[in-house]
Amino acid sequence: MHLAKAYMVAESEQAGYSAIMRGISDTAKDGVQTAYDLLHCMEQRNPRAPLLGTRDGSEYKWESVRQVSELADAIGSGLDHLYEQLGLGTGQHALGIFAKSRAEWLIAEFAGYRGR
Repeated sequence: MHLAKAYMVAESEQAGYSAIMRGISDTAKDGVQTAYDLLHCMEQRNPRAPLLGTRDGSEYKWESVRQVSELADAIGSGLDHLYEQLGLGTGQHALGIFAKSRAEWLIAEFAGYRGR
C-alpha cells in the first residue's frame, strides 16, 4: 500500500473555511478501528507524551497518554463490573456522560469505548 503525504491545496482557504486537503488517508493504521484503539496505539508509540491539559489558574497540568489510558482502563473495568452486577453481561451498553467540557469527560468517554 502506498500512502502519499497529505498537503493543502494552494490558495484554497476562504473566510470561514479551512484549506482543501488532498492525499489524506482514511486507511486504519496499526489495527486502529476505534477511538479506544487509537488511545492504545498512541500509548505504544509515545506513552509519556502530554495528552490532556487542565488548569485552574494560569499553569496547565498535563496528563500523559499512559496516564489517560490507565485511567480509562480503570474506569472501564469498573463499568464492566457494574454491568456484570446488574446482569447486563458484556458487550455494548449505553453510557451517558453529563459534564462540562473537561479532561475527565474525555477519559470517561474512552472508558466507555473500552467494552466495544
